[in-house]
Amino acid sequence: PAPTPATATARPRVVVLGASIAGLLTAAAIVRHADVTLVDRDPIHEDLTGPRRGVPQSRHTHGVLVGGSRVIERLLPGVSAELEQRGALLGDVVGGSRWVLRDTPLLAFPTTLVGLLCSRTLLESQIRRRVTALPGVRVVSEHDIVGLVTDSRNERVTGVRIAARPDGSRPSGTRELRADLVVDATGRGSRLPRWLADLGYAEPEETRVEASVSYATRSFRTDPSVLEGIDAVVVGTDVHTGRSAAALRQEGSRWSVTLSQANGGSPPLDVDGFAQWAATLPTPD
Repeated sequence: PAPTPATATARPRVVVLGASIAGLLTAAAIVRHADVTLVDRDPIHEDLTGPRRGVPQSRHTHGVLVGGSRVIERLLPGVSAELEQRGALLGDVVGGSRWVLRDTPLLAFPTTLVGLLCSRTLLESQIRRRVTALPGVRVVSEHDIVGLVTDSRNERVTGVRIAARPDGSRPSGTRELRADLVVDATGRGSRLPRWLADLGYAEPEETRVEASVSYATRSFRTDPSVLEGIDAVVVGTDVHTGRSAAALRQEGSRWSVTLSQANGGSPPLDVDGFAQWAATLPTPD
């Protein structure tokens, strides 16, 4: 539990490092109990119109499965309907999809298991709109996270040091954000192991799995005669070739199609090579 705030009437203060989807949803969960400050290197106040630099996989195919959709809706009631109004699709992940695993199509039948089909950009944009409008949430964007602030014995984290970096310029001049709790949601680029080492703690043991997976993604306009009544096609990884794929309907009457190759090699990016590569998959879809 967070320590008792300095005054009996004050709410605890939490700083969340990283304002991508993980950080935004963390803020949505915590703000019921504490005031939250979100810190991110990118501009956060503006609406998203395309993939942002801090999310390198944003251009690839994204969908939100049932569990994720339910959690997001519980944290932000009504957000699914808002996404649908902005062009997202709500789809039956069993009855409205085709799943091919080990060269075998799985049985499709109607269910109440509903997932969200939309681009990563649209999903993050709407979550950002909702979270940054919550009372008790403050945003500090275009700031680099320099390190942790601790008590005199380095036994408890009491805040973070940040530096402004407007327009992506080199950060200069630091200031402190005091907090009862600091949450690191910066993802794969986290510098927390280094910060802990700077404080005299051993770096956590790291296990690295080299998956060597390459992705290629293209967007296509919807043709009503193609895959009618189907919202998604997912082909699991072939154990012999290392190939897999996913095609999902997205906002804007388009399909997002991602081809992936494990264990070396890369799917082609040109449309003819892309189609020829897709034709090697164990489904005519």
